[in-house]
Amino acid sequence: MPNKRPVHLIENSRFDPALFQDRSLQVLAREDEEHFSDILSNLINGSGKERDVLKFRLPKGGAVYTDLQITEERLKLLLTLYSRVYLPIRQDGKAFLNSPVVQTISTDTLLSLSRMGRIIPVFHAPLHQYDVKTVLSFMEDPNIKVILPRQLDGLTVLTLAKQFPFWKKFREDPQTAAEVHHIIQNVAQDLKKLGPVGELQGYVLTETFNMHLTVAEMGEQWFLDKGHIAAGNLTAGGTINSLINYSRIISSRSADQKAILDTVNIEAHVYSMNMAMARAFGAVYDATHVLNHMVLDLVARLQTGTKTDLLTPSINEMEAILKGCSIVCPEQVSLTDYLEVIHSSEAERLRGIITDVITDAQGSPEKLIEEIERFNQEVVKWRKSKVQWVSNTIDFLGIGLDCALFPTGVSVPGVTSLLGLILKPLLGKLDKTSLGKLEDRIFAAIGGVSPAAVRISKIRKKIGSKF
Repeated sequence: MPNKRPVHLIENSRFDPALFQDRSLQVLAREDEEHFSDILSNLINGSGKERDVLKFRLPKGGAVYTDLQITEERLKLLLTLYSRVYLPIRQDGKAFLNSPVVQTISTDTLLSLSRMGRIIPVFHAPLHQYDVKTVLSFMEDPNIKVILPRQLDGLTVLTLAKQFPFWKKFREDPQTAAEVHHIIQNVAQDLKKLGPVGELQGYVLTETFNMHLTVAEMGEQWFLDKGHIAAGNLTAGGTINSLINYSRIISSRSADQKAILDTVNIEAHVYSMNMAMARAFGAVYDATHVLNHMVLDLVARLQTGTKTDLLTPSINEMEAILKGCSIVCPEQVSLTDYLEVIHSSEAERLRGIITDVITDAQGSPEKLIEEIERFNQEVVKWRKSKVQWVSNTIDFLGIGLDCALFPTGVSVPGVTSLLGLILKPLLGKLDKTSLGKLEDRIFAAIGGVSPAAVRISKIRKKIGSKF
């Protein structure tokens, strides 16, 4: 008899055997659910460890978490700058055959990249929403590290628990939670006396505290129901939701205005959730599909704090540098061929060079331009190399900062706005090498004896003169 049960999306993440048509997938999901249930209390209290959640250690180094709508071209760009990409796998079960969200990268390509360790597939949704062949093709390969839905939930809960250590205190000592609740109520009343702005602050403060109190009182039930989706409520998304709810309370809205507010609310929730998951992986978040950059930027600022300096990158500026790097991955070169050239060590070198240029600029926009020009002079020298294949491959390697930082139409103020984007917090921590001066590091990365350049030369001969 066909399954008539509704397909759960956001409403519930709990394991339900009635939703599974395949026995092997059901067993896998049940084991994932049971393990998550066993360790959930410790995770909420912040006493759990990463090894309690996963069967493998998360790799170290620069990493990025992206979203469902990533294209092969964008994945090329990310793998140029980062050692690996945590990639959510799109649901492809029968209920999702007509989904507007299409993952354009083939499963074979994803499997190949997973075996290389360049991507780590993340099954972000309950397993019954995937085709059984897709899940098993990843799970049954011994060379592929996979993150299952409840493992993702577990890492996210653990990360949030470390961010909010008072959860444990509230759970162990309800009296303390009650006292803090009383204080919050008094503060909110005092703020209300200060006028509309104070009333708004008091409302948001109360709503935020009540959300965390929910974790203390019924955290296991909530996280079993919502999983990692709850992260959107507990971080910046929850704050923005409180602001929107307050605006609805104090004034009536037209249907169009309500629709706009709903869109902002959903966007903020998704960005907040994804940023929390990225942090759980030790990665940064790259949003491939953004409706409103102002919402994304607001969420990023709320997530990272109010301190505005070079160590607080603006998330929405990621797009600029990725577009600027488009020269490093011609469309004629397949992703697998490209990654024979740009593997993790090349990505680390590129990040290291960019980081050094920014560090040497010491936060000065004028000094930054000088450093870029000095670097570009070195690149020009290599472009004029007498060794023909070296000069031909410099652009393809994408090492030139004139390509990375000066996309068409970007003026000097635009370059200045990229400062926060290419710092170590965004690109991952790098071990300093003993290569010495910046010129020496450039030589090591793009010198005529680069194995990468040799491989590029071979690819050029194989592909022909298309580019």
